[in-house]
Amino acid sequence: MSPLFFVLAAFLVIAVTLMAVSGAGRSRLLVISAAVMIIGVLTSYIMLGRPDMTRPQAASPAVLQSRALAKMDETRAILERSKDASIKNWTELANQYWALGQPEKSAEALALGAKIAKTEEERDGLLGAQAQALITANDKVVGAEAQALFEGILARNSDDLRALFFLGLAAEQAGDKDKTKTYWGRIIDIAPEDTPWRKTLLARMGQVGTAKPAQSAVPGPAKPLSLSDGPQRDMIMGMVGRLAKRLQSEDGTAEDWAKLGRSYGVLGRYEEALIAYDKALAHAPESAAIKQAREAIAAQEK
Repeated sequence: MSPLFFVLAAFLVIAVTLMAVSGAGRSRLLVISAAVMIIGVLTSYIMLGRPDMTRPQAASPAVLQSRALAKMDETRAILERSKDASIKNWTELANQYWALGQPEKSAEALALGAKIAKTEEERDGLLGAQAQALITANDKVVGAEAQALFEGILARNSDDLRALFFLGLAAEQAGDKDKTKTYWGRIIDIAPEDTPWRKTLLARMGQVGTAKPAQSAVPGPAKPLSLSDGPQRDMIMGMVGRLAKRLQSEDGTAEDWAKLGRSYGVLGRYEEALIAYDKALAHAPESAAIKQAREAIAAQEK
């Protein structure tokens, strides 16, 4: 407590003592006035706090994100030491990293989850998500590590749609028209005719070799984010909410709105994700990537 408090308290005690021993009316009146003044000062002190101390300011979004990431890193360290860590633990952590724009760390968490998978199907699902996160971290370019992961998946399951799509994308980015049509042609052959993105992929195949290779449009992990209640969840939800509020007041680019759509998609808020993608398409109506991302969310909403 501040020394000022004790000084004022001492003055109050002295004033009361003088009032008790003083017999003169005038002296008594002066002492009472002084006591009232000191009591007022003390009351203000108690109500307003120390005048020499500044009030704490709310943490900035960057600080909140840094704290959330630190908590996630702590969780990862605990999971790595634990013998009871489950695939659900790792996928939830991966989704949390993804929601905060950390695809590299998301990929690492998915890789650790894949190591404890009990079935081939479960492992390939995690490896495919890992490869997808690596592509996002690599500015939507299918790098060597992601390509190797998808090739391994395809070797075990020749009809894996995600592996076929991204290997086709890798071929498109490399300018290999024949490989692109082989991979994507296989998707057209096995995908049901009412699949939402089938027509888009057919149109894109017709542009192979004539247009600049487009970027990946898949918005993120297929399952929505699952977070328990607590500060970490509040921080993530808060950051998405602030992004939405900023875009509503200032508008933004197609990329900004698509980012919001991806965030809502990961959180499982599909209706809001669709609205965000519609805003993105208003800025970039010819973007095949945004159209495919929207179609992927629309399919999940059904």
